[in-house]
Amino acid sequence: MSSSSQLFDKQLTKTDVEYRLQFPTRIQETHLSEIVAGSNYVDFDVKYGNEEKQHTFRCKIRNGKDDLYKKPVITKGWLHIVREKGFREGDMLKFYKVQGDSVNFKFEVYRKIKLFGQEIWGVLP
Repeated sequence: MSSSSQLFDKQLTKTDVEYRLQFPTRIQETHLSEIVAGSNYVDFDVKYGNEEKQHTFRCKIRNGKDDLYKKPVITKGWLHIVREKGFREGDMLKFYKVQGDSVNFKFEVYRKIKLFGQEIWGVLP
C-alpha cells in the first residue's frame, strides 16, 4: 500500500496550461536534486490521480543568457496531460510525494464547481 504527502499546491496560470508548468524552486531543490548536482534537467515519472498509467515529466532550469530567472519548469509530458484532461487556467494543482508505489510522485487537479448553490473544489477525472 502506498502513502503520499502533499508537496505543494498552486492555481494554474495561463503559462501553466499553454506553455509549461512553473515548478516551485524549493521542491526542485529538495526532491529533484539531480538538477542541482550539475545537469540543467531531470526526467521523472508521475501518475495522475488514481490512474495506473505513468507519465514522464522533465523538470528543467532555463540556462540561456536571457534566462535571468532560474525558476524550474516542467516541460516534457505536461502539455499532453493538460490537453488530454482539459485543465484550465484557475484550476488547482496538488502535487504529492509517494512512497510504496512504482513512481515517486503523483498529482491531482481540481476545478471549482457549483453544488447545491455552493462553490466547491471537485477533482477532475
